[in-house]
Amino acid sequence: MTDGHDDSPLHVPNLGERGVRRRMASGFVWSIVTLAAISYLSITHKPAPWFAVTGLSAALAAAGFLQARERTCVVLAVMDKRDHDAPVERWDANAKACARQQARGVAEGALLVAMLVGGLAVLLASRR
Repeated sequence: MTDGHDDSPLHVPNLGERGVRRRMASGFVWSIVTLAAISYLSITHKPAPWFAVTGLSAALAAAGFLQARERTCVVLAVMDKRDHDAPVERWDANAKACARQQARGVAEGALLVAMLVGGLAVLLASRR
């Protein structure tokens, strides 16, 4: 497989190609928003704690990239749905559980990125 994943019980994607492209584009947009926010806060000499808010946009960027990589939408997984750009068969309980586990991993990764980016931005801002 080209993406390193297959439809085995270990990985059950709930996104089609169109959904993957949308999440990837979302990741790029939120990355630009994050960089713009850090730049604005730095240029306007805002106090260091203000830089923590950049973690939110960084989390959204990470969620977009991680969902695209895993071909798993967090919201769709919670709702036990799939978007494969065409009608798909119903999926069994094991597939739903796998998709939810993948979505949990995406959400945890995005949270980790939020904490790292927000914390790093505050740290760097406090050193100026």
